[in-house]
Amino acid sequence: ILKQSLNLLRAMVDVISSNGWLNPALAAMDLCQMIVQAIWTHDSNLKQLPYFDDKIISACSKHDVQRIDDILNLDDDLRIKLLNMNSKQLAKVAQVCNDYPDIDVNFEIQDKDDIEVNESVILNIELERLIDEDDEENFQLGFVHAPFYPLDKPEAWWVVIGNEKTNQLLSIKRITLQHTLKLQLDFTAPSTPGDHEFSLFFICDSYAGADQVIPINITVLEASEGDEEEEEEEEEEEKEQEEEKKTDNDMKDD
Repeated sequence: ILKQSLNLLRAMVDVISSNGWLNPALAAMDLCQMIVQAIWTHDSNLKQLPYFDDKIISACSKHDVQRIDDILNLDDDLRIKLLNMNSKQLAKVAQVCNDYPDIDVNFEIQDKDDIEVNESVILNIELERLIDEDDEENFQLGFVHAPFYPLDKPEAWWVVIGNEKTNQLLSIKRITLQHTLKLQLDFTAPSTPGDHEFSLFFICDSYAGADQVIPINITVLEASEGDEEEEEEEEEEEKEQEEEKKTDNDMKDD
């Protein structure tokens, strides 16, 4: 069952997304992380590191070490004292910390100042994995560190646009990322003019604590006169077509 669980969860995300439900989709993504790492959402992210038990995590928390990158930022002497591990264990911890994803997420809204009601809003997104300069040339992404998961697990991500206030999922794409990646997501602007806030979610399917949520703020304009006229013409054409179909059906009945 465990070996098939991620396939089932990915299918759940697809079905939920097709219905436009944001929070249930995010919950299914969180469950993927929990299954791969064998932790709960309320557990410390440090539990993903080898040899980290409750005692070590408690000692770390007293020094405000809550995240995996906090371990790397510690003074060497303090890190050795807190972890109380031998050199082989410390080397393994360092390897997993260095492999833990650190992703820079940037985006631009295409034609940001000219978005009208019900128009398509396009986000140009750039992703970059932050890698030590010495490792860039020979970098190769390996499998996720997941000692309790029974299969080799490649790292993957969901990129999602949603409205947290209305629980609407507006756009989604599942990706893999080696070093850099450019992609586009789009969604339909609201039908009411004014300022609107959405969120860009960058969610890992394998690690807890690596997710990012970035606000997207847009100003939607009234439809221009030309667009309104086109919409009215389209509505008139649709009405005429419906009337013609109705007439044809009445003639067939006679």
